[in-house]
Amino acid sequence: YQKENPNNLQKFKKFIDPILGRFHLELDAKINFDNIQEEFFLKIKAKDGQVVPIDNWSTGIRQLIYNILPLYSIETDENTIILIDEPERSLYPNTQKILVDFYTGISPKSQFIYATHSPIIASSFEPWEVIELQFNEKGKVERKLYYNPDKENHVDNYFIHPEYLRWDSL
Repeated sequence: YQKENPNNLQKFKKFIDPILGRFHLELDAKINFDNIQEEFFLKIKAKDGQVVPIDNWSTGIRQLIYNILPLYSIETDENTIILIDEPERSLYPNTQKILVDFYTGISPKSQFIYATHSPIIASSFEPWEVIELQFNEKGKVERKLYYNPDKENHVDNYFIHPEYLRWDSL
């Protein structure tokens, strides 16, 4: 039966458990056929086996699950653009450091655009891949340029060394 009707939760478990493990959690991929009438959503359990009710999930865990599920379940290709707003919300810095690679791993052919306030997320990219928006003296939002706008936006065209724009190089 299992060969003909695989439990897709097992596949998703292998994918998501490495990031849930950073919180000492794991996906419970077992299906209880005795209570199949019960409303079903992902069950996460602590390492001690206790199921963590969805009401007790942290904001960071909720965001991860809610962002990852649609990305994991849809077919994407090189024409797909994925926008992720504040992927760092309520996540520890050590988890933020792996998010860009994690999301890219879900959909490697897609173009990702991140809106972030996290220097950790921003430092996952080369400086010329980052667009920094700031308020000007009139209170309007504008892009701060670190390079000559008449030339290509690349490392050789920076007024300051791009390394100094990274949080981990300060």
